Amino acid sequence: MRIHSVLKMVFLCTVIPAGVAGGLVVDVGVPPSPAQVESSRATAVQPSFASRISALVVPHHEIVGQRRTEMFRVVGERFAEVEKPETIILIGPNHFERGIANIQTTRRSWNTSVGMLEADGGVIDALASNKTVRDEPGSFNGEHSIYLIVRDIKQTFPDARIVPIIVKMETSQEEVTALADALNGRCPACFVVASVDFSHYQPAALADLHDRLTLRALVNRDSSLLMQKAEVDAPAVLSFLATWANRHDTKRFVVFDHTNSGVIIGNPDAESTSHVFGWYEEGEPVVPEPSVSFAFAGDIMLGRAVGYWYEKDSFRKLFSDFGNRVFWGVDAPVANLEGPISAAILRSNPKPNNLSFNFPPQSMSALRFLKLRAVSLANNHTLNQGANGLETTRTLLRKQSICPIGDPREVSQQTVCTFQGQGLRLTVIGVNVLSHPKQQPVIDAIRELKKDDTSRVIVFPHWGVEYQPKHSPEQEQLAKQWIDAGADAVIGAHPHVVQDIGVYKEKPIVYSLGNFVFDQTFSKETQQGLIAAGEFTDKGLSLMVLGHESVRAKPRLLKGDSKKKIIDTITSAIAAYRQDTPFGTVFYFPASQ
Repeated sequence: MRIHSVLKMVFLCTVIPAGVAGGLVVDVGVPPSPAQVESSRATAVQPSFASRISALVVPHHEIVGQRRTEMFRVVGERFAEVEKPETIILIGPNHFERGIANIQTTRRSWNTSVGMLEADGGVIDALASNKTVRDEPGSFNGEHSIYLIVRDIKQTFPDARIVPIIVKMETSQEEVTALADALNGRCPACFVVASVDFSHYQPAALADLHDRLTLRALVNRDSSLLMQKAEVDAPAVLSFLATWANRHDTKRFVVFDHTNSGVIIGNPDAESTSHVFGWYEEGEPVVPEPSVSFAFAGDIMLGRAVGYWYEKDSFRKLFSDFGNRVFWGVDAPVANLEGPISAAILRSNPKPNNLSFNFPPQSMSALRFLKLRAVSLANNHTLNQGANGLETTRTLLRKQSICPIGDPREVSQQTVCTFQGQGLRLTVIGVNVLSHPKQQPVIDAIRELKKDDTSRVIVFPHWGVEYQPKHSPEQEQLAKQWIDAGADAVIGAHPHVVQDIGVYKEKPIVYSLGNFVFDQTFSKETQQGLIAAGEFTDKGLSLMVLGHESVRAKPRLLKGDSKKKIIDTITSAIAAYRQDTPFGTVFYFPASQ
């Protein structure tokens, strides 16, 4: 009962109430300001009971088990006056990566507290015969994405049979399409239940930002975006869900609820799991608001001692306390790559006084693991192996679909990267101020980009005085010039320590993110850094700042008092833009959002 009461409180904070029986269409994402919530109430769409529903998504996280049962009850009412489905496709992640095939099923029956749920052997045999799915019953033992949902299915659709399917993380878009084709051919009237938990292990505010991209992709039925960027436990499952909705002409995605375990337990810094409950129905699709999201990290140095310590396993142990999800669920995940990557095998030199960097080829594995989509080369170390080394680095990055931003010597249209969001695009301009003091090319580039009303611009400079916690007058002067030219934010790197955050014309200036991965273990300050993450919309910019610290170069996010101390120290100048929400601290520019 206590959990249900807490869920009700969270529900009121994060979604727009509508008729209980009718469901909800909501505007969910980065923790909303009160004005945004009120605005969203006015534009909520009431689902129609007459419209056909083809598929739904529910979480298997048991902290919201009661809410899941409530959603099934509401969905069941949608079928009260129409024929209920005879077969339910229940599809979820293969959490333990068991078995051989990427997509697996089983003919077993499921004993629930409300009766036996039988498998649809005909559909399963058809899938197995054309090798779309492999029958591997052992993989389903203890698989909670399936067994936690079967009772609700039996309760809601007592006469239906089930086709249980689990998919591995490496399942491809082609395999998803083949599965949808096979099922649509054999069972076009099947009803789909997708069992998916959304963002994992992130603080609540960042999880909500990630969910915003995933929800946008669901609303747009964008199976490719779901597969590539959705930070969930099974992107392929959501890709299948959107594909199924497209095949069955159910274009409107309705959100019944959206919750987060960190908010539920009152600890937004906890490693949370977020949950989306919703379905696809007939009707005109809801167009998401224009948006484009990002996450920026500071200096990454993968040679010298860092390489010596971690290159043997392609840097996996380096990120064992950080994971690979922080940069996953945004349109523009970016960091500063503080040196060139070699195409030839090399052994890193651990001596810290070696200032000519050269990163081993395994560095590409580290960048891919982090799911970075771009890195800045506009810094004072990317020419350490000469012009040829710089071009080799660019070639290696592009082969992995990682955009090389900037040049250590110049600024040109060829050295910027642009990321497409929902009706907005974000361009990142890398600037090595240390060797390129003339700013007219930067100003001209900003002005040209801002001729398009849908364009947002972040300048990513390499600048400032090393190891100084306060920004310099020169940094402030340059930032104001860029903002006067039209830049929407400035996010800087190079000083190897975190610097303060300022504001000019209601645009944020993050003067230095500090080190993200470096072997400068000689001070506490050089082992701390920031990740600046946020989202542009037509209303402005919402920004969150996540602190992290390193032990032997291994980063991990800060929590609780440690996080609060560093954030409070560097954000005093932008206190007027701060809102402390149930999800954590978020800064809104302009403050009137």
